[in-house]
Amino acid sequence: MDLEQKAIDRIKIASEMSLQHYGQPIVCAYSGGKDSDVTLDMTV
Repeated sequence: MDLEQKAIDRIKIASEMSLQHYGQPIVCAYSGGKDSDVTLDMTV
């Protein structure tokens, strides 16, 4: 499994955990930094 797919799978798992434990979805914010740029690229 490549690193991009591994990251996507982990985000999906985190989302499922958030819904189970808190009844709320994960919120992803954009700060304009490198990490935000990578996250944005993965979702488009």
